[in-house]
Amino acid sequence: MLLSSQQLTIIVSLLITAAIILFRIKRVRSGTRITAARILGFLIIYLVAVVFVISTSFLLRGIQIVFLIPYFTVFCLAAYGSYRYSNNALKFWKDADGSIYVKGGLILYLIYVGVLTPRIILDFIFVPQGYFYVNEAQQLVTVNAGTEGWPVVISADLLLMFGAGLLLGRNIRLLKRYFRIKRGKERISELP
Repeated sequence: MLLSSQQLTIIVSLLITAAIILFRIKRVRSGTRITAARILGFLIIYLVAVVFVISTSFLLRGIQIVFLIPYFTVFCLAAYGSYRYSNNALKFWKDADGSIYVKGGLILYLIYVGVLTPRIILDFIFVPQGYFYVNEAQQLVTVNAGTEGWPVVISADLLLMFGAGLLLGRNIRLLKRYFRIKRGKERISELP
């Protein structure tokens, strides 16, 4: 039995996502060298992925823009909670060359991954063949789905915003502590 292009796309997307996730989880568990650019770079990647996935709810599914209010609220509350939690969950140390390392906060990554992966799969499940088509003017046209899938999509989006907020809070805490360590306002051990 041959796989359809939609099934193949799901499998390839999940394999790429899984490889990236496993690499990052391994690094979070064992500790990773941090810099301000790395922290911001990963944060931007995470947030761009979330914005892309969430935008499909509004652009392709026809979910009303008013749902941005609860999405943003959940995002901000999760970020605040994660910021507070991360202070005790992160362990910093310096290497012999003065590089700053951190480990901890694995549960935040697991929650993010746990909600991002099903949300991506949801996009493929609820996007039927013919959802997109090219008209005679060679323009890509989308067909908005009905409202029957809205509760599932909105619930998945809210969970995704929760996971993204957790990572935002963690990374804000990382940046704050990183700059405190760099300025000498916080002392850390030389060993992990």
